[in-house]
Amino acid sequence: MEQNNQIKILPEYIANQIAAGEVVQRPESVVKELVENSLDAGATSIGIVVKGSGKTLIHVLDNGKGMSREDLELAPLRHSTSKILTQEDLEKIQTYGFRGEALASISAVASMEIRTKRAQDEHGWSLRSEPNQPFQISPVKCDNGTQVFVRNLFFNVPARKKFLKSDITEYRYITETITRFAVIHFDKRLVYYDSDNLVYDLHPSSQEERIKNVFGENIANEIAKVEFSNDLVSIQGFIGKPAAARPTGNYQHLFVNNRPVVSKNLNYAIFAPFEHLLEKNYKPFYVINIEIDPRKVDINIHPQKHEVKFDDEKMIFSALHRAVSEVLAKYNFTTAHKVEKSGSSPFVRFDAQENSLNNILVNRKTGEVLTESFAMKQTSDWCPPLEHRFGNSGQSSRSAFDLLFDTTPKSDFQTPKDRIEISEDAQFLQIHNKYILMQSPAGVFIIDQHNAHERILYERALRAMNADFSNMQVLLFPISSVLEPSQIAIAREIEQELRKLGFDFNLYPDGKIEIMSVPLDISENEAISSFSEILSEYVKLLEIKHSSKRDSLAASYACRSAVKTGQKLSQDEMLHLARNLMQCNMPYVCPHGRPVVLEISLHELDKSFKRV
Repeated sequence: MEQNNQIKILPEYIANQIAAGEVVQRPESVVKELVENSLDAGATSIGIVVKGSGKTLIHVLDNGKGMSREDLELAPLRHSTSKILTQEDLEKIQTYGFRGEALASISAVASMEIRTKRAQDEHGWSLRSEPNQPFQISPVKCDNGTQVFVRNLFFNVPARKKFLKSDITEYRYITETITRFAVIHFDKRLVYYDSDNLVYDLHPSSQEERIKNVFGENIANEIAKVEFSNDLVSIQGFIGKPAAARPTGNYQHLFVNNRPVVSKNLNYAIFAPFEHLLEKNYKPFYVINIEIDPRKVDINIHPQKHEVKFDDEKMIFSALHRAVSEVLAKYNFTTAHKVEKSGSSPFVRFDAQENSLNNILVNRKTGEVLTESFAMKQTSDWCPPLEHRFGNSGQSSRSAFDLLFDTTPKSDFQTPKDRIEISEDAQFLQIHNKYILMQSPAGVFIIDQHNAHERILYERALRAMNADFSNMQVLLFPISSVLEPSQIAIAREIEQELRKLGFDFNLYPDGKIEIMSVPLDISENEAISSFSEILSEYVKLLEIKHSSKRDSLAASYACRSAVKTGQKLSQDEMLHLARNLMQCNMPYVCPHGRPVVLEISLHELDKSFKRV
């Protein structure tokens, strides 16, 4: 009788490719694993060479202790490791690698060669591997240490190769990873080549000097040292003063026992002391390392070891929050200990979306992360807003302030559907240097000045990039500066669009940029900072939404160049802004999807004042 069995054991080469997918997601993953192996081998000098953004070649060489022939033969086998032997070792991991998966995963999806030599050996050994083929080992003449060559990544897995990004994007991922290694291993020499172009040649130095060499003087001049310790944890590193904040997370580097980690909770602990010091959507610069007993942290919860879990995360949150707060207090940016006002919320809101009950709240004291709806139910010492405490028959009684600034479209409170006619004698009122009020035929219009200017500049930028008109102003004298490697990669990726936007510039192999012209809405003294921030905003937009280069660049330029919240405007400026807004194709929504103009009807106001 024929059996219809459905379950079968996968062939080994298929299973290896699937397992490799957990560790090797892109060329950056290979660079990360190989550099970590070099560090575990005690290397003091590490070189990285990539070609084709790592798709063609990744070559990592070090001066570590090397391997014997016997160790080399075992190294590419799955779960072969020199770093743990017992259950106790697994509970106090102090190395970067420990699972024995890196070389095995790489060899399953690429051609790989390892050359290695110990100081006491007369010659070294070479191992060559091809996916699903036996290893070939032979003697070789080479320097002390280990070299790994990875060629033609994913050549045998075309489905994986198809989903890699452009060369410039993959190069940027690799550069960001090497940057993380550079700022925490400042006592090592790090040399990094992109084909024949030298990106980094960093010699051992202090961490402060390393930050200057990697991020430039503008950042290095605005950093402060962090030093904090108690019986359980030691926190060391640098944070940026508010002037060093940037609109992207590329300048935020958090480490646990020198291992780069991703933790929203701990990021909140650092951000919270900056809460009222930074412009909206800006993030503080920091390079911070948390030293803790390895037995009190679990690093084995993520295939690429990006995430960690602590025995007492609230304690870590509290220590990190205090360490940053004390530094800011030292420079008189804030006080180290705030006195809570009676009835004020003990929570800090992060990445809040207006009118959402699923906003993330973090308890100021404990570091606990909650949703807003849960926090309101559970917190007894937080007195809710007025409309939640008073009402009649379940209907909320909303204050006039809420009516003015709540952006939820309700009854007569909505975005106007027709274009607003603005006469020469129209009168405007600017409130809190943030919103512009003007009378409408049926009530009052409220214009968000930043969102409005964003929409104007966004559409102007799109027209400029479509060659409808010139958006360029030539500088009297060219302005020079030095960009970070990741910024250079982005600038090259969108060079054509930047030029159409109004920038004229030269990029040089050493990272220097020379700007000869800027868009009309950017002043000469903001040329470098604007160029840099537009690149950062562009990357952020690409990460949160799928759109064309031109759309993302136009939105980035608009966000950077628009009038800011808090900027006082004259009557003429408000009139000019409102009229330009009404000439836009889509005047009522900013490039990020936020409302620009709201209308409150006279009837709604009459109801609020109990006139009807």
